[in-house]
Amino acid sequence: VLDVGCGEGALLECMRQSGSLVPYLGIDISETAIKKAQMLFPSEQFTPMDVELPQLKDQFDVIVFNEILYYVDAKKVLYAYRPFLARGGVVIISMYRSWRTRILWFLVKKVLRIECIHELPKHRIGVFSSPALQP
Repeated sequence: VLDVGCGEGALLECMRQSGSLVPYLGIDISETAIKKAQMLFPSEQFTPMDVELPQLKDQFDVIVFNEILYYVDAKKVLYAYRPFLARGGVVIISMYRSWRTRILWFLVKKVLRIECIHELPKHRIGVFSSPALQP
């Protein structure tokens, strides 16, 4: 799992509490957040990185953008992560549900060419398979 904009590791905490032991890498531009995450989860991988310019070597079965696409050029970022999504992998995007994010969801659907969005009372969660990120 690649957690883009991982902050202090909230997603990892949920994963570990649910019993998931899948390999995890969290990246975030905030060195302060990364240091805190490393203190909370010393055996896990966290790396400070500009999420708009990913410098990764591996591919991932799951890439998560949890509440981050508001803060970046979403189209640029989604395209930048194409090489890092393994064949058969999925992209999970979560954003707070508001009138302001409708435009961003429109862009996400256009870039990923898929309509798979789950509506929750306060959030929208999109799950996209790897062909959606292919050029």
